[in-house]
Amino acid sequence: MNERNRKSKYKAGNRSKHSTKKGSTFGKINCRYSDQHSDQSGFSSAWHKSTIGKWIDRTCEGNQLKPLNLYFRFSLMIMEGKENSKIIYFKEATYSTDPDTPRLLLDRLVFNTRVVFISKLFGIVFSNSQLAKKGLYDSIAWAKSSFDVFTLIERCGGRIFITGLDNIKNCNGPVIFVSNHMSIVETLIFPCIIAPRKKVTFVVKDSLVNYPIFGTVIQSRNPIVVSRSNSREDLKTVLTKGKEFLSNGISIVIFPQSTRSVEFKPEEFNSLAVKLAGRAGVPVLPIAIKTDFWPNGKYLKDFGAIHRKKPIHITFGEPFPIKGNGKEEHKKIVDFITDHLAEWNKQ
Repeated sequence: MNERNRKSKYKAGNRSKHSTKKGSTFGKINCRYSDQHSDQSGFSSAWHKSTIGKWIDRTCEGNQLKPLNLYFRFSLMIMEGKENSKIIYFKEATYSTDPDTPRLLLDRLVFNTRVVFISKLFGIVFSNSQLAKKGLYDSIAWAKSSFDVFTLIERCGGRIFITGLDNIKNCNGPVIFVSNHMSIVETLIFPCIIAPRKKVTFVVKDSLVNYPIFGTVIQSRNPIVVSRSNSREDLKTVLTKGKEFLSNGISIVIFPQSTRSVEFKPEEFNSLAVKLAGRAGVPVLPIAIKTDFWPNGKYLKDFGAIHRKKPIHITFGEPFPIKGNGKEEHKKIVDFITDHLAEWNKQ
């Protein structure tokens, strides 16, 4: 063996010895984040399920690349920790759109039509549907994409006013958010308001999860899906799955109306949320919204005209428990929504 080969062999062997020494960086990772410990924390299973994890395990299966594998595992674990981090977009009790918010130039140039808004919204939804397909659309991505829509609304001339945000912040444990349903706006922007503070999912209509592109995003957030055509089956589904979610600390957003409508009709506002809250022993938190900024379309329901002169109002009420059959609490929610709508309509 010549001198060059001997040196190469020595260096390779030396790297192999030192890569797992306790004093080295990779050695420390190996000792602290071994497969045994990661399995106990539940991280290993999450790692093996991820596309990135499978690729790195396959690529770095050799002993020489084991430290690299551990490094990537450690990095991904840090990234996973962000799932529980608090990215709060609204820290104060109230929020109102800055009157000096710059309008998108292109939005002005298209004669105040919906073209720019819908095209950019489609871009946001499409890009996040690709993340959802890859299993990368977590609660942080959900909240961020929701905030992107929130910002887009403001940049296209929308004005948003929110009150009662401290009621979310001060509420311990899971709750049921109960809201009137005026447009798709609330479905799009609720996540950036609620998800940073609470684990949450929605009760949604089955047709929504079957939408092209947008359905992929909705499905990734594991919603409770109902038909809206069979009230008895819907009640059974919501009570069964809802109690399971709530017992695991996941809050639920429910729109008790059968469909989106600018006009609020109390007789069409069912007591599904109150029944679930009563059986699960969790409070309800009423929400009143006015989102006719982007109402249903005349011919295409999801592509209505934008009314920039109509401000978006959202108010979160104080949470309260359900007692007895819940009739009084249901009326309290209806009155909360009715009173706020009457006040906003006067403005």
